[in-house]
Amino acid sequence: MLAWGWLPCPAALAQGRVQTVASPSSTTLTSGWSFYISTEGAFESNPNFLAPPNDPSDFSGRAGGGFAFSHGGARGTFSLSGDGRSLFYRELTNLDTLTFGGSMAGAYRPGPKTDLSFNGSVSSDYTRRSEILLSQGIVLPQSQVLTMRFNAGISHTLSTRTTLSTTGRFERAQFDSQNLNDGNTFGATASLSRRVSRTLSLSAGYSHDQIDSDVQKRSIDTGYGGVHLVVNPRTDLNLSAGASSTGGDAGARKVTPYGAASINVKYPRLVLSLAYSHQIRQDYGVGRVSEADLATLNLNRTFGRRKVSLHSSLTYGLNRTSGSSAQDSSYRTYGATAGMQIPLARRLRADWGYSYFRTSQALLIDSHSAFVALSYRMELH
Repeated sequence: MLAWGWLPCPAALAQGRVQTVASPSSTTLTSGWSFYISTEGAFESNPNFLAPPNDPSDFSGRAGGGFAFSHGGARGTFSLSGDGRSLFYRELTNLDTLTFGGSMAGAYRPGPKTDLSFNGSVSSDYTRRSEILLSQGIVLPQSQVLTMRFNAGISHTLSTRTTLSTTGRFERAQFDSQNLNDGNTFGATASLSRRVSRTLSLSAGYSHDQIDSDVQKRSIDTGYGGVHLVVNPRTDLNLSAGASSTGGDAGARKVTPYGAASINVKYPRLVLSLAYSHQIRQDYGVGRVSEADLATLNLNRTFGRRKVSLHSSLTYGLNRTSGSSAQDSSYRTYGATAGMQIPLARRLRADWGYSYFRTSQALLIDSHSAFVALSYRMELH
């Protein structure tokens, strides 16, 4: 059984990169509603993500729609969205299902030195399409999964150069399979950042996560220090290092190193990001805690007057698990995605995409999929 779970990088939480809503002082949303309907056709080489020869391919289709609402003012912003779709296969009809998702986010500034923010989401989909699982390179056997995520944070400016931030979070993955284990995580992070100059900031923080699964209960405590460097107006660099202490189930605590690095390059029509992390995380589906290395490369390019956008990503992961519930093991995961969005008219858009996932442990399992989609959007202000 294979999995790659997700715990937020403590340094990323401290710098606010996990939050989806900007502070009211920097962004004011335009109030209004939008609605869309879409249809999609795809080919999947291994929908069940099984090892050969038990890996049949099939064509699939999706049809559905959704809505979004946003409201912004001088002190706060709020957004809400939801969607529902029907997924069906030509031959593997046992995989036919209805999927849904919803999210909301908000930010509020009660005073000139304090910012409050929150965001949350819930979705029901297959493991191969779950945002929480796929965003970190997770590869699991095909199963329906209900995922929930919520974050809330407070940021307070102590002085012109010093900021104190706290963040609380909850995450849960619930699988519709007896072979996969449900799990949830409660966590909190506190950090202090100091702007040394216009281009250099230093930070220090502490993160605690309480993990509860069908198999094990674990707690993870992480202390770290970080550096944020603005290399030039278009490039910034983030580095953090520290140590994590893991314990639970009456076992001795284990200390492991923690580290993360990222570089972001932004041009008017090009955004490039490269990130690496070494940390302790939960294996959603397996119910264990593992030591993981994850590297990601993301590229987004917009071109032409019609604002055609191209997006691609590469993911590599190395996962090492140990514990009384299973033998020590390690495996690698690989992922690649590419896609394009093409506006056909003011309200009509076409999308195409390709994805590849591969994992190697005792068996080598891989899967290819390609899709084309058409969507129509209407906005009301």
